[in-house]
Parts: sequence; C-alpha cells; structure tokens
Amino acid sequence: AGARPQVRALALLLVAGCGTWSSLRPATVVPRGHVEVQGGLAANQLGEVLPVADVRVGFARRVDVGVHYEVYNGFAEARVQLLEQEAHLLDLSVGLGGGFGATVLDGFDDAPDVAAFATLAISHRFGRVEPYLSTRFAYLIPKSAAVTAPVLGVRIRLTDWLDVSAEGG
Repeated sequence: AGARPQVRALALLLVAGCGTWSSLRPATVVPRGHVEVQGGLAANQLGEVLPVADVRVGFARRVDVGVHYEVYNGFAEARVQLLEQEAHLLDLSVGLGGGFGATVLDGFDDAPDVAAFATLAISHRFGRVEPYLSTRFAYLIPKSAAVTAPVLGVRIRLTDWLDVSAEGG
C-alpha cells in the first residue's frame, strides 16, 4: 500500500509532459567531487519531442556547477543549496547562469538570444523518492523578454548510481 502514492505521482507527471525549459533538478546539489549526468526527452508547445541533457559537478559542500542543453536553450549555471532538509525540513537551492534561449512567444524568428538565467528549487526527500518544484526565470537580453517556467517533478533513486525522474510544466 505504501508504494501506490509514489506510482501514481510518477504516472501523473509522465502524462503531464514538460516544455523545453525542463529542470531535471531537485533542490539538492551534487556532492563535492561527484559528477552527475542526466538526459531525457521533453515535449514542447510545438508538439516536438526534443533531447535534454544536464551535466553537473559538485564544487563545494553546498555548491554545484553545470551545463544544461536543450534544442532551444542552453546555459552554464552555478547553484547554491541554501537550506538542507536535515535542519530545515526541506531543501532549497538557487542558481544563476548565462547562455542562450528562445521561446514560442518570439516565434523562433531567428537564432536564440543571449539570456541570463535564475533557478529556484524546493524539494523534500522521502527515502528514495524526492518530489520537487522548480522555477526557471530566463531574461532574453536583446528582446528584453522574460520567461518563467515552473516545473513539478519527482526523482526516484533506483540504485546508488541510477535515478529515474519525471516532470511536467
């Protein structure tokens, strides 16, 4: 009976789908000296299914750095974990970065624009299951346009080296 809520949450998020502003990240940062590689597929508002990749390195106890790539946006980011679940009942992290981005709103009328990115993520671990809420803010500098992309997701740790995630937004 205890596994059913987890299975329902995963199925719900898989059905919801996600846009091309995928998070792939709960609020916990990659531990210092570790490398984390994530990949997947994201469906966008145009009906396309596109590859998504994220590579992170734990830089310090509460800091990781990484690169995130999707067909219409990509960026480098540093994230700091401000709160840890063990002391504050939840994990909270913020990230800042830069790269390029494009949106459906600008009609993909030309090459992606130079963009500044900020990320806010909140999560809570229940054993091997970690639901999260993440919001990415992107400011497309040449167009003076802002995009906010909230994402609800869940990460399930299958083994010490393998996780499965699903998100929708």
